[in-house]
Amino acid sequence: MKSNPMPSPTDGLSDSLPDSLYLIPGFFSPRWMLLPLARQLRRSPMRVITWDYPRVFSNIDESVATLSSLMQRENRMGRSVGLITHSFGDWIARQAVASLEEVSIARWISICPVIREVPVAQWIHRWCGDRLAEIAIMADPEEASANLVDGSAVKHTTIWAQWEWLVRPREGMPRHELLGTHNSVLFQPNLWRLVAAELE
Repeated sequence: MKSNPMPSPTDGLSDSLPDSLYLIPGFFSPRWMLLPLARQLRRSPMRVITWDYPRVFSNIDESVATLSSLMQRENRMGRSVGLITHSFGDWIARQAVASLEEVSIARWISICPVIREVPVAQWIHRWCGDRLAEIAIMADPEEASANLVDGSAVKHTTIWAQWEWLVRPREGMPRHELLGTHNSVLFQPNLWRLVAAELE
């Protein structure tokens, strides 16, 4: 996957809610895990879309292209986009945004994102090689960190679980921390409240 600079939003850092909010789950974290958060966010005027991509033996480039097309269509219709990404879903979203020459992202909230190599993935990769594209990406430090979000271009928040053991943050990275695990935070009301506050 080629690494490109993160494009700047067309309207700069927006102080308004996004028109369309995409929730993107992670690898082996099915979209239903984001439904409680989506239910809370649907109380706002935003269009809330829980997007899913085909995982396991799927074409990663096609998944990235599909999400890119959705964001382009939103912008062509004059709608700004917000992203809430979990785990490997953050990697998918980063590549989708980086593939676009121009895109308006009003907000971006990353929950336990894959932003560096994942030790469990490195161990699995030794056994299965490149047959699982997501595992191969997460096992490689350069690929896992491709197209990190540029906070000067997008209003970005990172939320981490204190009992996280699957993915690891970067040292010195600004972030909120909540008591919980990689997946349990998605079901916690304190996460829902924090996400709602960061969107305002």
